[in-house]
Amino acid sequence: MTTPTRPLRKDAARNRARVLDAARALFAERGLDTTLEEVAKTAGVGIGTVYRRFPTREDLVDAVFALRREELSALAEDALAEPDPWTALELFLQRFSDEHLADRGLRELILAPGEDDRLNNALGLLIPPIELLLDRAKLAGAVRPDLGVGDLTLLLMAVATIAEHTRHAPGRPWLRYHTLALEGLRPTPTSLPVAPLTGPDLNAAVRAWINGS
Repeated sequence: MTTPTRPLRKDAARNRARVLDAARALFAERGLDTTLEEVAKTAGVGIGTVYRRFPTREDLVDAVFALRREELSALAEDALAEPDPWTALELFLQRFSDEHLADRGLRELILAPGEDDRLNNALGLLIPPIELLLDRAKLAGAVRPDLGVGDLTLLLMAVATIAEHTRHAPGRPWLRYHTLALEGLRPTPTSLPVAPLTGPDLNAAVRAWINGS
């Protein structure tokens, strides 16, 4: 018989929330190399409090990005409230790009070399909401019928890379390439030469991209 998990005391729950808030802010500003000591200082708690809840930095990263996954799912839900499927897809992709640009930790999770678990976490952030919005747009005839989730995933990564390298330029020049990419999604009689990447092939392509190989 499994022993039920005891709920945290109010003060413990409050401290955990403070640690998560501090970690999220620091990861967004400084990236995933932020130390637990820095998190503890920003949260205003002792380092022992951090270690009790998150024994390793990876545990804390996982907890923060579980929250980020929920927030990105909420972005998709907000986009799905749009009556026009094309507008919904466009809105989600732009908001995701905005989130990506504002959060260094999110950029590192998606674009930096890492282990398979981190890659899977990144794809877990990207693929489910895109799939939902894409299916809806396809049913409405708003996008090319041969468009796949892999197409959008790699296009979004391409635009994210442009955004990363132009983030200090005046204005938001990456929006030009975001718009160009979106225009290529619209229905067209031109056939594509190969099928979109899926499953292990998509994972391998993303891994090669982020590892620079």
